[in-house]
Amino acid sequence: MGNNAAFNDSSLRLQWAKESLADFVRCANIYFKRTPREFIVEPDLDGIHERHKFRFCRPLPLALTKHTVHAIEDLRAALDLAACDVARLASLPADEVYFPFSRSKTDFKSRINSACKGFPQEIKDLFAGYEPYAGGSDLLFAINVLCNASKHQIITPVVSVIGTELPYIESSAVRHPIPIMLYSREENEITYAITERGLNWKYKAEFSFRICFGKVGPIEGRDVLDNIDGMIRAVEAIVCEIEAESRKIGILAT
Repeated sequence: MGNNAAFNDSSLRLQWAKESLADFVRCANIYFKRTPREFIVEPDLDGIHERHKFRFCRPLPLALTKHTVHAIEDLRAALDLAACDVARLASLPADEVYFPFSRSKTDFKSRINSACKGFPQEIKDLFAGYEPYAGGSDLLFAINVLCNASKHQIITPVVSVIGTELPYIESSAVRHPIPIMLYSREENEITYAITERGLNWKYKAEFSFRICFGKVGPIEGRDVLDNIDGMIRAVEAIVCEIEAESRKIGILAT
C-alpha cells in the first residue's frame, strides 16, 4: 500500500458502519410503525393489584441485530486497519499489528508494546490518550467488548420505553394509578401502570420507544442508536488524528 492509499481502508470501513447504522434506523422505524400491538390487563401476583400492559405482537427483527453487529465489526476493523497502515508507513511488519485495546490501564503498556511493536513513540502516546481500556473510555472500549461478544453470541437489542405519558386520566378512586416503566424481554411487553384490582378508570396512554443493548459489556441497557453513533464519531476522529500525526512526524508524505 502506497502512502497515497494510507487510511483509505479505514475510511471505507467507517462508511460501511454509517450505512449499517442507517439500515438499523430504517428497520427500527418500520418495526415501530407496522408492528401490531395490543393493550392487556393481567392480575398481579400479589392478589391485590392488576398490571396494565402494552405488548408488541411480533419480536424485534433479526435484521436489527445484523446491522448492529456489522457496524461494530466495521468500527473495530477501521481501528485495526489504521494501526496496520502506521506499521507499513514506518516500514514495520503489520501481520500481528492491531489497535491496542486492553482489559485495564495497568495492562495497557504491555498490550501496546505487543500490538504496536516498534511504533513511533508519538503514535503510541496518541493511542494511550484514547484510553481504550476498561475504566478509561467506556464507549471506545465497548467496541472491543461488543465485537468479541458477537463472535460468541448474538447481540440482541431489546425494546425499552423512554417515555410514558398519561395526558388524560379519569378515575373513580381518589388515588391515581401509578405509571411505571418496566420491560419484560421474554414476553416482549411493557408494564406501564399498576392499579388496585377492579379500579374503574379511563385514560389515554402515549409511548415513545428506543432499542437498547441486551446483556453485553459496559453499555448494557444503553440506546443502540445513540451509542453506535457516538462510536462512529469517536473512531472517525481517531483515524483522522492518526493520519494527522503520521504526517506530522514525517512517515506519511504531505
